Amino acid sequence: MRAKRTAQAYRKILASLLILVLAAFGAYRAADALQYSLFTYQSPLSVIQVLPGDPMLPLTQRVVVVIVGGLGYDASRSVDMPNLETLLETGASARMTSQPPTYPLPAWTALLTGVWPDLNNAPVLNAKAADQRPIAFDHLFAAARDADQRTAIVGFEGWGTLLPANAADAAFYTSGEDAVADGRVAEAALNLIADPQYDLVLVYFSQVDAAGQADGINSVAYASAARQIDNHLRQVIRLVDMSNSALIVTSDHGLTEDGRLGGSETDLTQAPFVMIGQNIIPGLYSSVHQVDLAPTVAALLGVRLPAVAQGRPLYEMMQLDEETLTRGQLQVAEQKVALGDAYMIVIGEDGLSQATHQDLISAQQAALNGNQAGALELANLVGDEASAEMAAARAARVAGERLPRLGLVIVGLLVALLFSWGRRGPNTLVSIIGGSLAVGIYYGLYRLGGYTFSLSSVSNTDLFVTTLVRYAVIGLVGGGVLVLFGLLYQDERIWSAALVAGYDFGLYAIFLAALPAMIGFWQHGATIRWYLPDLGLTLLHFVALVQVGVLALLAIPLPWLVALITWGTGRWRTYSEARVRAWDPIARLRRR
Repeated sequence: MRAKRTAQAYRKILASLLILVLAAFGAYRAADALQYSLFTYQSPLSVIQVLPGDPMLPLTQRVVVVIVGGLGYDASRSVDMPNLETLLETGASARMTSQPPTYPLPAWTALLTGVWPDLNNAPVLNAKAADQRPIAFDHLFAAARDADQRTAIVGFEGWGTLLPANAADAAFYTSGEDAVADGRVAEAALNLIADPQYDLVLVYFSQVDAAGQADGINSVAYASAARQIDNHLRQVIRLVDMSNSALIVTSDHGLTEDGRLGGSETDLTQAPFVMIGQNIIPGLYSSVHQVDLAPTVAALLGVRLPAVAQGRPLYEMMQLDEETLTRGQLQVAEQKVALGDAYMIVIGEDGLSQATHQDLISAQQAALNGNQAGALELANLVGDEASAEMAAARAARVAGERLPRLGLVIVGLLVALLFSWGRRGPNTLVSIIGGSLAVGIYYGLYRLGGYTFSLSSVSNTDLFVTTLVRYAVIGLVGGGVLVLFGLLYQDERIWSAALVAGYDFGLYAIFLAALPAMIGFWQHGATIRWYLPDLGLTLLHFVALVQVGVLALLAIPLPWLVALITWGTGRWRTYSEARVRAWDPIARLRRR
């Protein structure tokens, strides 16, 4: 009987070894594939061309756009920037919201194309210089060039990588992100603004962002950088002729208090926005979106809308007659329908509904018949319908892909539970508690280390992964120590039983650690393919895979150490009891 139990125990051990090896290899490959898919994610719209529309009616002669990197909405009101404060009080101001990832490249691309990061083809993760790629879609500078307008851009050299070499008629870039570099940017910008031949001038200041990332937004360095930019802004305001020009001041993203970026926190996704000048109606407006900048500048200059823009011109801030407003909204509706048709095709649909196309035709016909009010109402309806259909089609396809994955997850859970039930034994409880402790320590250290499930936690990918590995090792050791003490308390003296308990601990640990990864797989699959899912859940998915891989790898040798200590302690106890019996001649009688 004992030999049979021993044989069963060693079969369990062999099965455990096989599962752990497969889990370690599978988790490594899955984590690597998930990370690679984030680095290489491409917008589904990159495989189809959306034809640009016609130029719009101009509302001003020139537009100057000033982007202050790293200046969040709350920070713009807490730091000492009197010139910006004056603009916010006297111009058309609003809170501008963005979407994660709130890194510079996705934000810059959204500002120039009017396309959100999930579709604008910018790198999802914070890209190094070698990983940066130029804008893949139609953008504001291309629209201005097609309208024979002259453009200029000055700022950090990353903008030069983002825009093709011939995108602007004049360009000045700096490699630095400090006060000296921004001083050179300001000097070049003032020269370009003073030159009346340039219709669009974009200026980017970088020292506020650099100071915030280095020292936090409550630091003296951040406040000093903001004051310096405010001084540059004062010089810009003096040069811009508000009677025939418009000045826009905004930011690309905010920063957390300790200077992190990339995530979905409010500090990161909200920025100031103010517009002042010719045909601009001052006032405090409700929130606008980051993707509204490019369409708004296009409407002011009278160039076509960027072809793939998801944003809209901020007509509520502009002084327009009914005919101009109606024509503009019709062009927005036409652009939204073209975008909607393209998007629906690339995700496997036939295009927008016939009803939406018919509403567009009705709006155009109403305008031709002189019914401006009816045409305007229909044009607004068409834009809303196109956006709603795109969102519904995306949601339907996502839900359709999730259903079979949910079935796989349920089957996997049932198999794991049946397998665990078949392995139950006298040491099962201590193995479950040990596995739970290992996972609990991992996530406890993760939170104590200041990490959250936001991309703002991942400033350095290599360091992040190394930290996760260390937390997983500590968690496994902590759980293993608990299992060891549990076996010693139960006075387990059978080598194979102790070894089985050690491997059960490893299996329970990787099962519990894999639960978040299973949820991530259900929600968005093993990799990121045609859309960007919730990036917080994606990060949790990756964190769980790293833990599973480390636990599975280290759980192969650890049970042998636990079993060795348990067996050695049992042998010592047996030897001690034997000595007691030898010294006490009536010990056998007492036991009876």
